[in-house]
Amino acid sequence: MKDDGRIRPLKSALFAPGRVTITPEAFQCLKDAGLTPADLVHRHTRGDWDGAPVKWIARNHDVVHGGEEGPVMSVYRLHPGETRICVGTTSDRSGTSLAVWPQPDGHRPAVPVETAERICKDAGRMSAPATGRNVSEIFAAWDRNREPAGTRLHAKGPKRYGPDR
Repeated sequence: MKDDGRIRPLKSALFAPGRVTITPEAFQCLKDAGLTPADLVHRHTRGDWDGAPVKWIARNHDVVHGGEEGPVMSVYRLHPGETRICVGTTSDRSGTSLAVWPQPDGHRPAVPVETAERICKDAGRMSAPATGRNVSEIFAAWDRNREPAGTRLHAKGPKRYGPDR
């Protein structure tokens, strides 16, 4: 279809994202690109999966429109640069996570988006560059100070470590 310059209405959401979580690295990348997590979640839930591998797009279509069960996955490239963010919604639509993709050093814990925004706001009421720390360092400091000894932030909530687990 040729672009005729007219503004077209946005598609309505195909599904609800559930609880949205994000890794510190993804939050930093979005912030650096001038985007919010909601920007990518809106594209994801409306079926804008153009940056995902072809197999994912076909699977997403079957899951959302064909009644198959499974997660909905998408990938978005951030500009400037080559950073990609993966957005994935669980099969039961209870949650959506955002993470840098691919993750070279394994799984990173994710926190609710509202918590990520509050952490960054509370961490300095000034921007991370002004404090000399990036968002990952701010998250790590927050994680060390938020839970009693022996607990750390985990994707499914605080996880206990040590002999008293």
